[in-house]
Amino acid sequence: MSGLGFTHWGTSVAIAVGVSLCTIDYANAQITPDGTLPNNTSVTREGNTFNITGGTQAGGNLFHSFGEFSVNTGGTASFNNALDIQNIISRVTGGSVSNIDGLIRASGTANLFLINPNGIIFGKNASLKVGGSFVATTANALQFGNQGFFSASTPNTPALLTVNPNAFLFNQIASQPITSQARLRVPSGKSLLLVGGNVSLNNSGLNAEKIELGGVAGSGTIGLNYDSPDGSNLSLNFPNGVERADVSIAAGCIPDFGSCVAGSNIAINARNIDFSGESTEIGENVTLNATNAIGVSNFGSIRTTNNLNILTRTLSVSNGVLGGANNTKIQANESVFITNGGSIQNSTGGDINIETKSLTLTNEASVNTDVFGDIFDSTTGFTTAGDITVKANSIFLDNSSITALADSDANRAGNIQLNAADSINLVNQSSILSTVKYSGNAGNINLAARTIALDNSRLSTETAIGNSGNIFVQGQDAISLFNSGIYADVQGVATEAEGDGGNITIDAGSLVTEGTKLSTSLTEGGFFPGARGKAGNVSLDIRGNTSLSNSRILSTVERDAQGESGKITIQAGSLSLINNTELQTLLRETDGELPGGVGKGGDIDINVRDGVTLAGGSGILGSVGTGAQGQGGGIKIRAGSLSLTEGARLDTSTAGQGDAGQISLQVADSVSLSNNAKIRSTVEAEAIGQGNDIEIVARSLSVTNGAQLSASTSGQGNAGNIQINAANGSVRVSDPLSRLLTQTNSNNGQGGAISVNTSTFQIANNADLNATTTAGSPGGKITVNANTFDAVSGGQLVTTAFGSGRAGDIVVNATDSVNISGSNPYFNNQVSVNSDAGASGFFARTTGAGTAGDLTITTEQLLMQDGAQVSASTSGQGAGGTLTVNAPQSVKLIGTGSRLTTETTNAGSGGKLQITTGQLLVQDGAEVSASTAGAGFGGTLTVNAPTGFVKVIDAGSSLSARSTDVGSAGNLTITTGQLQVLDGAEVTVSAPNRLAGNLTVRADSIRLDNQGKLTAVTGAGNGGNINLLDLDLLLMRRNSLISAEALGTANGGNITINAKDGFVVAVPEENSDIVANASFGNGGNINITTQGIYGLEYRPKLTELSDITASSQFGVNGTVELNTPGIDPTSGLVELPTIAVATEVAQVCDSPDYAQSSFTITGRGGLPPNPTKDVLPNDTVEVGWVALKPSSDSSNPPVTTNPVTSTPERIVEANGWVVNEKGEVVLTANVPAGGHGSWQKDVSCSATHAHQ
Repeated sequence: MSGLGFTHWGTSVAIAVGVSLCTIDYANAQITPDGTLPNNTSVTREGNTFNITGGTQAGGNLFHSFGEFSVNTGGTASFNNALDIQNIISRVTGGSVSNIDGLIRASGTANLFLINPNGIIFGKNASLKVGGSFVATTANALQFGNQGFFSASTPNTPALLTVNPNAFLFNQIASQPITSQARLRVPSGKSLLLVGGNVSLNNSGLNAEKIELGGVAGSGTIGLNYDSPDGSNLSLNFPNGVERADVSIAAGCIPDFGSCVAGSNIAINARNIDFSGESTEIGENVTLNATNAIGVSNFGSIRTTNNLNILTRTLSVSNGVLGGANNTKIQANESVFITNGGSIQNSTGGDINIETKSLTLTNEASVNTDVFGDIFDSTTGFTTAGDITVKANSIFLDNSSITALADSDANRAGNIQLNAADSINLVNQSSILSTVKYSGNAGNINLAARTIALDNSRLSTETAIGNSGNIFVQGQDAISLFNSGIYADVQGVATEAEGDGGNITIDAGSLVTEGTKLSTSLTEGGFFPGARGKAGNVSLDIRGNTSLSNSRILSTVERDAQGESGKITIQAGSLSLINNTELQTLLRETDGELPGGVGKGGDIDINVRDGVTLAGGSGILGSVGTGAQGQGGGIKIRAGSLSLTEGARLDTSTAGQGDAGQISLQVADSVSLSNNAKIRSTVEAEAIGQGNDIEIVARSLSVTNGAQLSASTSGQGNAGNIQINAANGSVRVSDPLSRLLTQTNSNNGQGGAISVNTSTFQIANNADLNATTTAGSPGGKITVNANTFDAVSGGQLVTTAFGSGRAGDIVVNATDSVNISGSNPYFNNQVSVNSDAGASGFFARTTGAGTAGDLTITTEQLLMQDGAQVSASTSGQGAGGTLTVNAPQSVKLIGTGSRLTTETTNAGSGGKLQITTGQLLVQDGAEVSASTAGAGFGGTLTVNAPTGFVKVIDAGSSLSARSTDVGSAGNLTITTGQLQVLDGAEVTVSAPNRLAGNLTVRADSIRLDNQGKLTAVTGAGNGGNINLLDLDLLLMRRNSLISAEALGTANGGNITINAKDGFVVAVPEENSDIVANASFGNGGNINITTQGIYGLEYRPKLTELSDITASSQFGVNGTVELNTPGIDPTSGLVELPTIAVATEVAQVCDSPDYAQSSFTITGRGGLPPNPTKDVLPNDTVEVGWVALKPSSDSSNPPVTTNPVTSTPERIVEANGWVVNEKGEVVLTANVPAGGHGSWQKDVSCSATHAHQ
């Protein structure tokens, strides 16, 4: 069996012919007439020459009829005919095969027909010397139009057959074969036709203007055409209904004139056609028509100088060559199979068109229109490789190729178009190439099928000087690319490599890649300059899922190249990038020898209906490398959702001269970054250029497990900003090393801002928002706008200045609430100069010469608990920032370590701390502080809660403006309705080593209870004053303290208490004190203005009672001045009755038994809380009268009491009323004439009612 799937009939016929040749006795071979013609043929022999004369002539036709016709080796059959004969028609009517191993010769230009239904064999010594065409056939008869036929199987007396024969008539069940080992040729312009059963050429050569071989298996009619006016150019016409036999050209043909079958036009019609054994067919135009199969094998070849047309059911090329110089057209109804190095090729610019159900190339097979060498086309000025077009149901390449290459200058590669109704598959290093080695434009590659798969294969349209071709891959359903490459590069392999890269477009229902590279680049040149031009774009248009694994899509300007990289565009239903997949536009960095790329990086634009996922180190990158010059490409993603995990990254950077590209994410649902994923915009240290912004618009954003968003600069250019907009959703940043970061490490680049706009914001578990400057440029600002803000378990907002640049501000706007809670002990970053490690909170700080940023919180309510911290601080030379809290409802700090502070630990001044709220609660060891622990001035603390309260509860809880080093402390100012300092809590201004600030409280009431303290401690100067103003009540209970203390030589601070409309109240036995003492300096002054002081008494030194003292241990004691209401001596005395007040207090009806009237004198115990309570509850304290007597201690200045007197205004009762012109009722002292007296009627009591 042959590779075509049918019995190798060529071989079997050749064997049979070989046996026949071995048994022929050439000495007995003869040519004998059969005597069946009106004018019979005459044969005379002269040596080995048989002279044939006579015959019957009809018009231009001369008929001969032989019983036998064979020519032995070295013999000659010579037809001696008149020169006006056009056709010599010879039939063999006997039962023997015609064995021709000698010369057949005819006179003039007549065509010679040899008809033998029993078979014809041309031996290897056979030859022709005829002036016209030669036709050998095993047909039964020749048809002459309507005039009749000339039969060899049933010899007839021909009628007047004057016309040219026009058909071959076969009426045998099995037509007999024609075989040849001969070199047969006819004159130029003539035809050579072999028409039989099976036609076999074995080491045979045919040469004619037109060569036609036809195989007829059974009965039927084959037409004969005349293609020239003189009738010398013949061709066959095979109708569709005729059953065909086989044609074989085989057995190592070595032609004497360069080919086995050669002619301007060659046509073969058969059931099967086989070329094998170094057989060669060369013609200007070749047509092969096989109803079953055509095979080219074993170094067989079919070549044309013009066109090759093949029509068959199947075509097989194995280790053979099939092709034309101009156009090759193959129509194989079932399949085309090329294997074992076999090829279909056109090497001089011709096209190849293949139409079949199945095209298969295996084992280094090829279809190509490659052009080589300096082949010049005068019409175009250059040589173009031919186009290749394939239309099939399926196309399969295994270690094979389809190419349209040009490897010489001024050439152009051809286009390749593959269309498959079902599938296109390339495997095992297969390739489809339309490339130019040096100069010229590459062709385009178009693949279209229902499914397309490349496995370890390649598509390429590369060139050097010229434009790369476009590559378009279209799959209705799925496209899969495994360990494959698609390239449309401009190669820098020539001295003037210049041109634009081609575009790569993939259009599919779904796309899967593994280990695949797509590239449109301007490449480096090595010994030559890099390419110049514009790289092409890469576009993926995928209706369904797109999964790229361990793959790369690149559009780059490589080293020493100049131009623009292309754009990468992806549209898909969903997109997954995993296992180190990269999408990248790049200006390549220098390697120290070749300069970096110059030009512009292309953008990466992704538009996905559903989700985009990046995982396993995958990235989308737009970068300008070190030493490169130009604008970096940006990244834009629009998707339903976006997930980055496992080290995935979006990165735009510049390390050369040029700006980084922007990152823009517009996501309908969620953006999730986790497991060390990163989104970055970077200006590297060597760069001169601006960073760009990171913009995210989404319903929600989650940054967890070490993921980061960063915009930084270390070069000469500003960092970009980070902008997050999740207005109707949430933003969550959680876990160690998870962060949003903007940073400047440069003296010439400003840090970027971080802006978050969301409904719900949470930062947790040691994550942070961080804006840092480490050099002379200012850092960025952090702004968070939300409805609710939660910072828990070590979550932080941080702006830091490590150098001379100013740190950025922090602004938090939360319409509902800010909750800062907890800490994480495993956090290693000391986020604030005095904060505990891992505390949740906000920190605006400086550690260098730069000023710390301001920190502003605006919310309805702020809750800080369990070690939460908010700080604006400095630990360097720079000033600390201002901390402002606006919380109309409440500010609550709860728990040890919870701190709201401005602080300095170095020479820089501390910032201001300002709180505006309805309620301030500091409890369980929490602190609100403006402090200094260095040489810098401490900041001021201002609390404004005018209609609410300020509560400081529990030991360790405090409001303070203090210094613990040589810096002076700032002032503390509180404005509130109520101030309560309870259970060991403290409100203090303190500077033991320097000047303390002043403590000022404006409140309706102040309550100090259970060791609650208001204190001022100063170590220098005259600071540390306490001012308590606008009081209705100052209540001191259970060891509470108001103290202005001076240390060292400092003078004691003054205490001013202004309760001119209120009272100062303490319990004598509870040891609550008001103290203004000093050590070596003067004691402070105490000034109290009040309606009354209860339970406190001036004493020269502190006792176990409730004291007022202003003393100095070694200096001058201070003064105590009490300003209280006095009695006007000019107003006279009012005598009060000494008898008990009667129970009847009004002349009204008697009260019934169940509601008796009463009036009770309580003495000094005061009044009950309300009329429904007992007069003296169990816990009522009876307060003694204050004795205002001057002290007789000569070492203390006298206590000054300044009674406040005034002339009382006379009160006149109204006795009447009138109505004025405005209709108003006016009360009068006298009853006017015509006026009205009292409208109150006398009381009339019913006895019954009164005594019920």
